[in-house]
Amino acid sequence: VGDKVALCLGIQESSRQGAAFGPAGAFAEYCVCPENQISKVPEDVMLSRVAGLPLAGLTAYQALFTGHGCSTQGERLGGVTKDSKVLVLGGNRGPGHLAVQT
Repeated sequence: VGDKVALCLGIQESSRQGAAFGPAGAFAEYCVCPENQISKVPEDVMLSRVAGLPLAGLTAYQALFTGHGCSTQGERLGGVTKDSKVLVLGGNRGPGHLAVQT
């Protein structure tokens, strides 16, 4: 209680069929959410600096592993495995930065 935390309320749950939460996001000073979706923010870091990290991380995860997208030729995307080769464009920003670390 009293710790600064960051979370992405509703995004993960609303990205799958039969979602228990949703729609994605919330604008509130206080909320109730599953404990495993919270990350503690260090005291010396401003919340505005970390506010987008949960969404960027989820975006990278979905792009790499969930296989929900299709290429312009209709090929299924995602489903990266241990032996996959992946080219990450924009690896110095948001989702790309987090995808490179995965």
